[in-house]
Amino acid sequence: MTKTLTVEDVEREIRKMDPNLNGRDFKIAVLLMSALQVEGKPTIKALRDYTAYPDRIVRETVMRALDNGIFLRDGRIAAKSWFEKDGGISFWLDVCCCAGLMQKVPSESATVGATR
Repeated sequence: MTKTLTVEDVEREIRKMDPNLNGRDFKIAVLLMSALQVEGKPTIKALRDYTAYPDRIVRETVMRALDNGIFLRDGRIAAKSWFEKDGGISFWLDVCCCAGLMQKVPSESATVGATR
């Protein structure tokens, strides 16, 4: 049987990951991790109900997660990399995307190295 985590459990886990994180960035990290706990799609309503966070931060986080391909339109969450070796880096980069600090580039247009 799988234990369903409460938002307090998720907050505690995020605090373990970064004890110095607070405010808006803390809430964004909690919202992303909470998306794995809500039933069905990680919608604004589902995440607002689960976390009881203000509508504005939930709405901004969900919209940026959708825009950056973290939340997929079919309800899936592109979170597999969060749990792989060095997955913490992927999670924190996704937090940065949802905070509006960066954007993901679609993989088909991403390049490595110089082009001539």
